[in-house]
Amino acid sequence: MKTSKIFAAALVFSAISSLAFAQTADEVIDRMVGLDIPLYSYADMQIQVYEGNKLTDEMNLQEFGMKKQEMKNAVFNIIKSNGYKGTRILQSEKTGVAASRWIYMPELRTTRRVAVSEGKKGWLGTDFTYDDMGIRATNEDNHEMLESNIVETVGGTNYSCYKIKSVPKKKTVEYSARIQYIDKGTYLPVKIEYLDKTGKLFKIYTIEKIANVKGATGKDYVLRQVNRIENINTKHTTICSVKKVVFDEKIKESYFTQNWLNTGKN
Repeated sequence: MKTSKIFAAALVFSAISSLAFAQTADEVIDRMVGLDIPLYSYADMQIQVYEGNKLTDEMNLQEFGMKKQEMKNAVFNIIKSNGYKGTRILQSEKTGVAASRWIYMPELRTTRRVAVSEGKKGWLGTDFTYDDMGIRATNEDNHEMLESNIVETVGGTNYSCYKIKSVPKKKTVEYSARIQYIDKGTYLPVKIEYLDKTGKLFKIYTIEKIANVKGATGKDYVLRQVNRIENINTKHTTICSVKKVVFDEKIKESYFTQNWLNTGKN
């Protein structure tokens, strides 16, 4: 009898412990959104755009990043592309606030602001939209935990994930919902399924390769090294690869100005 009581007590304690460590969907999304980023970053990147199996553009670009207080700034400089060479984009955003974006178009020799209403448009002919390039705050969506422990295979790697359905509160984006598979080890969304306005799957994003990178100050960061996004309806695919990256080495703030967009010079 005494052994049975001890066993029963152990089961109760185990259940309580499991509940104590269980995370809600909102808590998981908070962890994902709040992942630490370096104060400064520099990356050489390559973006490949496919129509079916045909490569239609291979874009080489530089990305400069700077975190200043709560503002995250990024500049993209297109060095090689079939149609976008010389284009430069500046993005400044704060979590939960619509991003401010400017684009310099060499054929017009001018910089213009990208309207918030253009968020659904493709980013330089890719399958990423301007909205995909930004950060969504936890409270912009309603989140539902579909599975608290599911194994998802991405890029040949098995990940133990939370499976969460996120439905936007405002219908200003191109999708009606996202199904996010968030890796428990890194809190990166290793896979995202996008549902259209009818609830049908139309786009899939995956992180094909994750890398651990040590910054100049010795701090460790998790990098989405290879990203893939596929539009099922158009049969277009975009693969974004980081070829070189440096974290926490100071970058001139003049990069993050419209003057640099116009001139490409510091």
